[in-house]
Amino acid sequence: MANTSKAMPMIKQFLILVTILSAATLTAQNQWTVKQCIDHAMQNNIQVKLNQLNEESNQLTVSQNYASFLPDINLNAGQSAFFGRSIDPYTNQITQSAVTNDNASLNGSILLFNGLQLHNQLKQSKYTYLSAKQDLQKIKNDIALNIITAYLQILYNRDLYRTAELQLQATSEQRKRTQRMFELDEVNKSTWLNIDAQHANEELNLINAKNQADQALLNLRQLLELDPSLPFDIVTPAIMLPSADLMGVDANAVYLQALTNQPDIKGSELRIQAASSGLAAARGARMPRLSLNGGVNTSYSSSAKQIDRIVFGNPEQIGITQSGDQVFSIIPSSTVTLKTKSFSDQLDENLSRNYGLQLSIPILNGRGIHTNIKRQKLAVEQANLNLKSAQLTLRKNVEQAVNDAKAAYLKYVAASKSALANKEAFNVDEKKFELQLIANYDYLISKNNLIRSEVNLLQAKYDYLFKAKLVDFYAGKSLEF
Repeated sequence: MANTSKAMPMIKQFLILVTILSAATLTAQNQWTVKQCIDHAMQNNIQVKLNQLNEESNQLTVSQNYASFLPDINLNAGQSAFFGRSIDPYTNQITQSAVTNDNASLNGSILLFNGLQLHNQLKQSKYTYLSAKQDLQKIKNDIALNIITAYLQILYNRDLYRTAELQLQATSEQRKRTQRMFELDEVNKSTWLNIDAQHANEELNLINAKNQADQALLNLRQLLELDPSLPFDIVTPAIMLPSADLMGVDANAVYLQALTNQPDIKGSELRIQAASSGLAAARGARMPRLSLNGGVNTSYSSSAKQIDRIVFGNPEQIGITQSGDQVFSIIPSSTVTLKTKSFSDQLDENLSRNYGLQLSIPILNGRGIHTNIKRQKLAVEQANLNLKSAQLTLRKNVEQAVNDAKAAYLKYVAASKSALANKEAFNVDEKKFELQLIANYDYLISKNNLIRSEVNLLQAKYDYLFKAKLVDFYAGKSLEF
């Protein structure tokens, strides 16, 4: 019994350790990195799936246009029945009998020339498919930027919460000291109440910071379209802020890089090529169309007969002589029995073949070809204008991003200096306050200045980080950190 009683605490400790390790493992499994968030969105986001379906539809169009070069071959078969008075299709005579007919044909045609319309339609569908792929990539880029923004918002709000927590801890200690000093009549009641009010304000700030952090996590969860019942959290990465080299970045150099990697630019360029191919196909409709046609036909009819057998009899009497003698025919009488020709025999006998060339030259078609050519010219012009518009928008965005990143860096440097100065000033004022060398009002001003400077520093830090990442994005670099 003694050994058992000693073993029980060890077992409990072991179970507690296992529980803690299991909880830690579960938490780690539920913590997502930026890459995991982006990968999940790429696989599950509805907008991504819709654009993937559009891409697949365009790919089917490409496959169909490849198949347009193949011959057109069709096998036809039919059966018809005639009752009552009708024309026998085999003898072309009126009949009262029921007649059935079967027919079959194999026909084919292949286009030899049509002004390269098929070729240009294939090129157009290829460029349209490739532009759809770029549209999909743009959607993915936009989603990735939204995820980066939401992710950084969580990190910012959590840093803000930790800062508020540390501030509250420091104020709590100061509140305890002030309370003791008030109880010893070393400070007046006004000083104690001001510190107590500051403590209450910082408690409220902590609650607000916690709510904002929770809301930021909820925003990312909803952006990822996750099941609300599943646990979810993010990994807090070790963030390295970009160096001051960003100040030397040339906006025009970034713009030239962006022209080669941004999908909206690539998509616009591909749509120009698609429209140009569509114009070439429309012009091809003015050219003659030459095709080779051929076919094989055969038929079967229930009215088609053939001799089955002949039975010969005695010669028939054909007259009487003057003397009364009977006159008989020299040809014996016969009875002919007919039967329907066999199915195989009729298919063979009725087999016919045909082939020929067909040439079609467009002369007048209600200005349809002319109108279509003009419409395609407009499409080319519109595609060119869309490219210029996309390039102008990209240039503005790049210039703004570079300018914002440089301004954010300067703001971060200034906020760092301000936070450091306010921290040092507060440390001095805190010691003076404890020695009652400064007024309570001045101490609280110093305290609030420190809080504002630390909040401003956090804002400047994450603002600079995001805007620097945006410049990297336009330069074609990875968005991950």
